[in-house]
Amino acid sequence: MTESGAEKKEYGNSPGITGEAAEKLRHIGVRILSAARDELYFSMRFMDVALSSLAYQMDASVSPFGTDGAILYFHPRQLGGLLRENRILVNRGYLHMVLHCIFRHMFKEGTEERYWNLSCDIAVEHIIDGCDLRPVRFSRSLLRRETYRKLEQSGHVLNAERICRELKACGLEEKELKALEEEFRTDDHRYWERQGKDGKRSEPAAGMRLCRKHRHRRVQHLPQWLPLLLCQFQSGNCGSQLHKMLPFLSPAAGTTGPGGQGGFP
Repeated sequence: MTESGAEKKEYGNSPGITGEAAEKLRHIGVRILSAARDELYFSMRFMDVALSSLAYQMDASVSPFGTDGAILYFHPRQLGGLLRENRILVNRGYLHMVLHCIFRHMFKEGTEERYWNLSCDIAVEHIIDGCDLRPVRFSRSLLRRETYRKLEQSGHVLNAERICRELKACGLEEKELKALEEEFRTDDHRYWERQGKDGKRSEPAAGMRLCRKHRHRRVQHLPQWLPLLLCQFQSGNCGSQLHKMLPFLSPAAGTTGPGGQGGFP
């Protein structure tokens, strides 16, 4: 990334981190995220455009990372902590945010925020857990397995909208809701657009860097078949389906692999 006004501003979002130290932390964070992107790319080549479309920006107010559909914001120390714990957690977090973008979760209107955030996290984690690929393979807790089992009983595709309705119908107690949030929370949703009860749209806590029209344009540049393909992964035979599809889903003309100049306009 070249030095720009946006990047200079990021230091202002990193209290106590200035000058050369901030630049070193930013550089390390970008390298960690780039490595995660590349590892995902070599297992999911059909997602080349999506994986390469987010710019990276350091922001110490995020925990540990988040996206607004255009920029992936990361906390340098927390990102490093995830890597030390297990690099697969970084890979899963990166893919988690990309899937939020693909399904446009950050642009949903008129939905109760807490249930919507949880439903989006469950939906994308269900997809990731269904992809039996080495870069994202991770053991699932009993709570996670039981949650999937209950939601899958309907036999329908588990998109965020359906999960949100199911969760509200369950009448969860506060303790149960918190347990689910702790289990499935992966990224920070502070950059998502909000709509209050009065129907008026508000900016997220940290403030958006790009206008809504521009962010939509970036998200909409993704291949139209990509969300449909990802939904097929939820049929219960995700891994084998993916490996069958890979030979037919090589990067198309006009797109680029990791580190290229493709992606959202």
